[in-house]
Amino acid sequence: MAKRVPSSKGGGGNDEGGAGRNPRAGDRVVVLHGPEQFLQAILTERLKEELEASLGEIEVLRFDGRAASVLDVLDECRSFGLMQQHKMVVVDDADTWIAEKNEPQREEESGGKAEGAESGQRRKIPKRELLARYVAAPTESTTLVLRASTWIPGKLDEPIKKVGVQRECKELTENEAAKWVRDRCRSKHGRSIEDEAIRELIARAGTGLGKLDAELAKLSAVDAEGGAIKADLVRQLVATTRAEKAAWSIQSRFVRVLSAEDEKDRRAAVEDTLQHIEELLTRSNVDVVPIRWAMTDLLRKLLIASRLAAEGANEWAISKQAKLWGETRDPIVSAARRLPPSRAATMLREAVEADFRGKSSQGDRELGLEMLTIRLAEMARGSN
Repeated sequence: MAKRVPSSKGGGGNDEGGAGRNPRAGDRVVVLHGPEQFLQAILTERLKEELEASLGEIEVLRFDGRAASVLDVLDECRSFGLMQQHKMVVVDDADTWIAEKNEPQREEESGGKAEGAESGQRRKIPKRELLARYVAAPTESTTLVLRASTWIPGKLDEPIKKVGVQRECKELTENEAAKWVRDRCRSKHGRSIEDEAIRELIARAGTGLGKLDAELAKLSAVDAEGGAIKADLVRQLVATTRAEKAAWSIQSRFVRVLSAEDEKDRRAAVEDTLQHIEELLTRSNVDVVPIRWAMTDLLRKLLIASRLAAEGANEWAISKQAKLWGETRDPIVSAARRLPPSRAATMLREAVEADFRGKSSQGDRELGLEMLTIRLAEMARGSN
């Protein structure tokens, strides 16, 4: 007879970022959702280890949600193995798995309660309803783990929380990633790592946990003496794969300059932008060319938005034609409404000429960007 798993109450904290506690052995249904797939894998493995610690050997079955039938997976959850072991059933791409398309579902005779159905008629049971029925009475000897890149909130959420957990696996902030690196280095690789080395590693590799873990394994293997991993070693072994992406971060800084409401805010925004340029060039080893291109691209969008705003276009039309999205969209639209198209065109021309001068000379690259930033800030001042 299969052993009874412990209660899911208590414990299971969350120290990796994202909403929701970590899964634990007593959870019958677990949803892991978000873009950080490496974290999903870590939490799945931890859950397996907890189940094995409580119940001994368990059976793990994996399904591809793009191909597996909801009926087949749930039938597997309800069935008993020959050895009556506890089962952990893992479904990847679970958002696709329960999407209402391309799969015939079990039919049943309606009792007249379903919407649009009369008593005695047969109806197809939607996938989410099939899953909801299982969640309402999950098999004690099975842990169902659903892993998805996205999870749309709905009626399933509260029933799942009664028998298990939903855990968001989002991309970590730099501070969260720094804590994760320190803990992971100690627990997985048996090493300590200096704070400067952590900052250097994240600046070069980004905050993706899979990439960070691979780099930590490499750093630990190369330096076999067992001491703390130092920043110099990170600089030698970790390529700046994040550099080009980091260059585009200048746009969010410079948008603050454009959208500043008064002189105090503008000065603070300019100082922040100048400091960020220095960090990109010196700490993150970002080349000056992609930074200049990112600034030019921002000013090109600003000119398009300014012309559309002057013609009376609404926010939606401006955003669509200027290809604005994310956190910079609203500030750019706001600045475009204040900035005459003629001045926006002059600002873009200044950036293009600065880029040309930078490519044709060997001048101080940091000074050139600083001067361009200050010049553009002065030109934007008259728009408020």
